[in-house]
Amino acid sequence: MKPAINTKLDKAVYEWYMNLTTNGHQVTGPAICDKALEIQRALGGSPDFKASNGWLRNFKSRHGLEFSISVNENSLAEGSDIIEPVETILPSTTVISTSSSQKLPSPKKSPRGKRKRVVLSLKDKLDIICRLGNGESLSSLAREYNVGQSSVHDIRVRQNDILEYVSSFANADNMYRRKTMKAAYNKELDHAVYSWYMESIQSGQSINGPMICDKAKEINSMLGGSTDFKGSSGWLQNFKFRHGLLFNDNQEETYAYTDNAFFHEPLLGNSFRDDNKVDGFSLKYEKENSNQSYDSLPVCDVILNEGEVFPNQHFESPSPNQHFESPSPNRHFESSEVIPTSKTEVMQAFDTVVDWAKNERHCTSVDVINLVKLRDLAYAKEMSVAFSSDDSEPISRKIDAPCDDKRDESIPLDDMFEFGKCIEWINSNNFSKVALQFPDGMLNDATSVALKLGDLTGKQMFVLGDTSYGSCCVDEISAEHVSADALIHFGHACLSPTKRLPVLYIFGKQILKIQDVTTAFRNLFPSPDRHIIILYEVMYSYAIDVISEILKEYENLVVSRLEIPSEETKCFTDCEINENLIPITKCHRNILIPSNKCLSDYDVFYIGSRSVTLTNFMLSLKDCTFYSYNPSTQQARKETLDVNKHLKRRYYYIEKAKDAKIIGILVGTLGASNYLSMIQHLKDLIKQAGKKYYTIVVGKLNSAKLANFAEIEIFVNVACVESSLIESREFYQSIVTPYELEIALNKARMWTGDYITDFSEILPGAASYVSPSLCNEIESDVSLVTGKIRHTGLSTSQNFESASSSELVSRSDMTIASHCSQGAEFLAQRSWQGLEQRLGETPICNIEPGQTGIASKYDGEKTD
Repeated sequence: MKPAINTKLDKAVYEWYMNLTTNGHQVTGPAICDKALEIQRALGGSPDFKASNGWLRNFKSRHGLEFSISVNENSLAEGSDIIEPVETILPSTTVISTSSSQKLPSPKKSPRGKRKRVVLSLKDKLDIICRLGNGESLSSLAREYNVGQSSVHDIRVRQNDILEYVSSFANADNMYRRKTMKAAYNKELDHAVYSWYMESIQSGQSINGPMICDKAKEINSMLGGSTDFKGSSGWLQNFKFRHGLLFNDNQEETYAYTDNAFFHEPLLGNSFRDDNKVDGFSLKYEKENSNQSYDSLPVCDVILNEGEVFPNQHFESPSPNQHFESPSPNRHFESSEVIPTSKTEVMQAFDTVVDWAKNERHCTSVDVINLVKLRDLAYAKEMSVAFSSDDSEPISRKIDAPCDDKRDESIPLDDMFEFGKCIEWINSNNFSKVALQFPDGMLNDATSVALKLGDLTGKQMFVLGDTSYGSCCVDEISAEHVSADALIHFGHACLSPTKRLPVLYIFGKQILKIQDVTTAFRNLFPSPDRHIIILYEVMYSYAIDVISEILKEYENLVVSRLEIPSEETKCFTDCEINENLIPITKCHRNILIPSNKCLSDYDVFYIGSRSVTLTNFMLSLKDCTFYSYNPSTQQARKETLDVNKHLKRRYYYIEKAKDAKIIGILVGTLGASNYLSMIQHLKDLIKQAGKKYYTIVVGKLNSAKLANFAEIEIFVNVACVESSLIESREFYQSIVTPYELEIALNKARMWTGDYITDFSEILPGAASYVSPSLCNEIESDVSLVTGKIRHTGLSTSQNFESASSSELVSRSDMTIASHCSQGAEFLAQRSWQGLEQRLGETPICNIEPGQTGIASKYDGEKTD
């Protein structure tokens, strides 16, 4: 006999089987398969185990068991407990219980063999809609309900129709049995028969299926309906399902529900059971006006005052012949009457009460009906909240602002903002109005700094508000609003040169443990012969000289210097620069290396925590290996950014720029010098490529702003060094840098892998400037993105601007002169092109005076 592959699993399943059969239970094959899956998960076995029919046959053969795959009729007649399949998932730490005292619920799916077609009830569909609204995935719900992901997707698409259809039910329990939303073929007949049925029930008559069919045929004749209507048993079955009626065809209607009317499940799972009180559930409940005690009713903060929450609706136990109509779906709980501490707790409490009532012999079927209707109303209330947002959420939302510039309490105010340097600069230049620009992290100290500088200098100080663009750029526009003579920029800076105003940069001082930095440096570079470049953020510049002095044993160490605009001091002295040393500038950092070396021979040690600054350095020095030290976390590491992969993605954006017909030029700075020259340079490139451009000024960029320009296929961002590179993928269209757009449109500039983040380096007169090649012909090539033919070069639209309208076209060629615009083409393709003008069809109206005043109260407007 072939032994089991997993003997531990085989033994556990057999012990469970023997324990149940010893206590008089009959176990079916599907139940064994489900239990095997449950034990396999609990034991942490292979996820490939399926508990198939083949495994079940081998299990029966190994242990000499005789039973069928399903339950036979004889076993049902004997009255023994039948163990059906159960769908449960146990954690790996759960102890497998072999107790037979608990009756297992029926499953939602069976893992055996090929999945059968499953049609979900409307209640299941409502549960799926609610759980989708709570963020659960399509795949997890599809596995749980044993349906395909496409079925769950269809439920989400049709959720409004499902909710509207279920809300029209006269009996809320009907959604447990209905699986489709098929309406009655003859709605007038259906409504008339149901009205007669309800009147008969309320008058105390006993109604059965044949009586309903006879009455339906009678009403159909009165209404002049189709003569083909027979009132068949099929019509009766559909009529019962539509209105939630539960009786056999020849059985009189009563309110005594059959056992199949509800799904019997355990009152509380093992996770809720405890001695007295667990998770807000009390294990004892004293029924009002009764001395009997019932187990496991929840304690929930729901207050229902009769006559206030549901006017004219009383959730009491009516007489068996009294009809109970479900409340209108438009009714809602009043906030003053229903106070749930947590919606999930309330819904869990309702479900527990309903399950308890279904299994409690003291509760009548009408009690259960009332509880189900009350639960459905609470469920509808929760659904309405799930599909709408809270108005107070945007106001109470907390935004985590970057705290890189925030002053540490251990740093004195004078040291942080360098009052002595500021006072000397203001007095020596005789400035009378000085604007102070602070980043968000330093706004707490703005008032103290402005007052102290004003007292010490006797000059006017103005604190600028929120910048139109990044706080790293100098906001000269805001300074000109107050007619400032100069500007002092505090905090992190991109060091972009300016032209309008004199600017003093005060970088501030962030805590930097020099001993820890040098120790981390020596651990990363144990050999003193390594060629290393030190780059750093501006707020740590005060400590660089000390670090350089401590690491003087590294003979090939190169310390970069900041290229600060408008400062007369030189980065390097004349004695430092000679014929054997070459100065190189990258991202406003000056680096001095030997003439016989190149940047690829060096490793880079970066001190800072800003990922944007580090990314720009890594792209600019793509051949160097980067190591970083984060002062905030005091951790040093080797950077693992795949620069080549990053550059490939940027090259993909370049190819998209070649395909684009309409390009948007985003003005991302108003303070950097030469930004107007860069915009004009881009306009010339776009014109020469035969494309259309739009210049857009929107301030700080976000996806909502740019989504308003659907015509634009790609954007180019003219901004400072640290703001031009947009890595976020939340935008609908790609955003490229000026350098990337020039590669796309300037045929003379080739892609070499080198990356330039400072747009001033590609302007005329700069070292990296490449004169665009002029081409008067339209060239064609194949797009690497779409695989289609694209045309580049001067478009025919420019020829039409210079051409005379009196020019003749040869008749023999039958040529038709045409002119097309990219904007007009896009407008013609849009489904909605704006309001219809109806030129010449509407009368011309005279100008009439409108309202005057302000929006809160116009002139002549009456107020309460």
